[in-house]
Amino acid sequence: MKMVIGFMSISLIAVTLMAVFAHNNYSSATKQDFYSIAEQAVTRTNYQMDLYFSQLEQSTYTTIAGPITSGVSLNSHESGLIQKWLSKNNSLTKADTRTIENILNKYIALNYSEIAGMFLVSNEGDLISSTGTTISIEHVINEPWFSSSDSKESKIIPTYYTNYNSSRKDTAMISLIIPIYSVDTVKQSGKLIISLKLSEIINILGQTQLGETGYVFVVAEDGTIVFHPNASWIGQNIKDTSLHQLDFTATRSIQWLNEEEHLISYHESEQTGWKVIAFVPFHEMASGLMIARNSTLLVAIILFVLIMVLVPVLSNGLLQPIIQLKNLMLRVQNGDLKARAEYIQGADEMQVLNLTFNKMAGNLDELINTVTDLRIREVQLQLKQKEALVQVLQNQINPHLLYNTLDIIKSIAYLEDVPMIEKMCANLASIYRYTAQLSKLEVELNEELDHVRKYLEIIHVRFTLHFQSEIYVNEKFLGARIVNFTIQPIVENAIKYAVEPLKGKAAVIISAYIEQDDLIIEIADNGPGMTACMLEDLNQKLQDITHSGLDKLTAADTVGLINVHTRIVLQYGREYGLSLTSFPERGTIVSMRIPFVDQGDERNISQ
Repeated sequence: MKMVIGFMSISLIAVTLMAVFAHNNYSSATKQDFYSIAEQAVTRTNYQMDLYFSQLEQSTYTTIAGPITSGVSLNSHESGLIQKWLSKNNSLTKADTRTIENILNKYIALNYSEIAGMFLVSNEGDLISSTGTTISIEHVINEPWFSSSDSKESKIIPTYYTNYNSSRKDTAMISLIIPIYSVDTVKQSGKLIISLKLSEIINILGQTQLGETGYVFVVAEDGTIVFHPNASWIGQNIKDTSLHQLDFTATRSIQWLNEEEHLISYHESEQTGWKVIAFVPFHEMASGLMIARNSTLLVAIILFVLIMVLVPVLSNGLLQPIIQLKNLMLRVQNGDLKARAEYIQGADEMQVLNLTFNKMAGNLDELINTVTDLRIREVQLQLKQKEALVQVLQNQINPHLLYNTLDIIKSIAYLEDVPMIEKMCANLASIYRYTAQLSKLEVELNEELDHVRKYLEIIHVRFTLHFQSEIYVNEKFLGARIVNFTIQPIVENAIKYAVEPLKGKAAVIISAYIEQDDLIIEIADNGPGMTACMLEDLNQKLQDITHSGLDKLTAADTVGLINVHTRIVLQYGREYGLSLTSFPERGTIVSMRIPFVDQGDERNISQ
């Protein structure tokens, strides 16, 4: 009965833990899957909208300046007519004004069917409309684009409902305001307003499907809802709808709305400032969670039934031989090494155990000596394993940089024909020659930093405009001894997780200082940083490697921070290695502690 209760208790705990872990892990995986899919979807949608507005604006340039538009040549009279009108050329007639109206209508007919109207407004307030002379300043003075302040850059007015056309008052509009500059004076002479229906925006958003009832909507910088599946909300401020409860301070979040949990992810356009927001009920993304719960419950029931039936039967056959063996072990404990168990040859585990007991009792002294010899051999084997592991780890890290750099060279060679490729190739050759010398476990800090500088030069070529890097290391530290090829992998890690996500708009700083006779080298970046959970997990893994040695090392840990930390611990001891500090949205600092041994110091670190 004790065995039945014990097995059932253990099984209940195991099943409960399995259910809790499965629920948490499944929920977490579901969130991550949603965020990954949603971020791709909203980023792609934002890109398509930005591209649409850019192409629309660019397509008007030749229409404004003349002499051709959309591949259709204007006659000599139409060429540059818009520029003449904006310059207040007194020689223009009413026929010329109608010609300009025809130019605008021709542009609409040949380019974008979703254009509801085009308006030319001069600096003096004169107006020409594609709709003809029926529209005057008085009709459009209340339009949001008319009262919009002048800007040297194009501007997009989010969704609104027009006032000048009674037949379209129920039609949602977006207006693109394009400043027009004189081709003679290069000063702003007016502006072109293009009023657009939402059809193209709907087509772009309609390609995104999230769950059964999930959807994507767009909100402008001022809170105006540009598009929403609920047509009554289009053009309203989000604060005036039930969506006012939502918080968009984080790009990904889980929030409650109408007593239901929702997954939310958004991407903000750099061009328009609009947020494209993915909005999906959580239960739709986690529909398999209930199946997992039911499966766990079924497994628990089956397990309890088997325990109730099988444990009593099996325990009776197992306990008797165990009791006999226990009595024999008590005799051996009291010094009777001649005690022997009855052995019947067979494959039964108890018989094997009896045979093992007999051998143990008969050869106890010999085994003690054998154990001593084996312990000595084990220590020697561990030393050899450490030396071999250091060499393997270093050899595995060699190709990583080469492949990444070759990718960079390949991309630049494809996109640009520039002399900088020669310099990149030279740096790459120098770096590869350096990594080929990994048989030398230690080098001077100066040599390691020279290698890092060459790597950073390659990164500067990749991110020419914004990337910054600095190395602040006092000359008195340059002769210190350091494990070969340890700083560069950390810098490369910073490039991958801090600089690349920000498209080069980040910095990497390397510095060094003395602390308690040890040299601390810090590699800092101002990237997105790490979450508290991620930081804790990574620091814990480093501590596990420090205290447990090679047992905690897996094949997946042979590159990057774990690799560097392992080699430092194996070379200098457990008090040395890496530690991480991170500030979300502010950056990460990787601190490397090594003994401060100058070139002239004869202390044997490995010993």
